[in-house]
Amino acid sequence: MELRGTGELIGDCGLIRTEIEGGHEVELGWIVRRSHWGRGFATEAGRAWRDYGFSQLLLDRIVSMIVEQNTASRRVAEKLGMSVERTALWDGRPHLMYSTHRLVGALAKRGHSALDRWPLHP
Repeated sequence: MELRGTGELIGDCGLIRTEIEGGHEVELGWIVRRSHWGRGFATEAGRAWRDYGFSQLLLDRIVSMIVEQNTASRRVAEKLGMSVERTALWDGRPHLMYSTHRLVGALAKRGHSALDRWPLHP
C-alpha cells in the first residue's frame, strides 16, 4: 500500500494460497504501518483485493486468519463482509478463521448485509 500523494509505503495487502489444518484456502491478509492505523487503508485495500478475488480470479471463498485479540483486524474483516467461521490452528497458534463467499462479497460491495441475501418470501 502506498499513499497516492507521496508514494510513501504504508503497508501491504493481498491474497495468498495457504494451508490451514490440512485444507487449502486463499487468505486475504493486510498489515498497515502503526502511524496510519484507523484511517481506513486496510479496509480500502482489503475491499479491492476481495473484489478482485471474486470477480477476476473467480474464487468462491476467501478467508482471513486473525488472532482473537486483534480487534482492529477483526473489524476490518467484518467491514469486508466476513464472519467468524471457526477457530483454527495456523502458523502454530489459534486464530479466528473469518470467511466470506462470492455472493456475500458482492452484497457487501453494494452496501448490503449478508442477511439481505435471504428473502423473507420465496
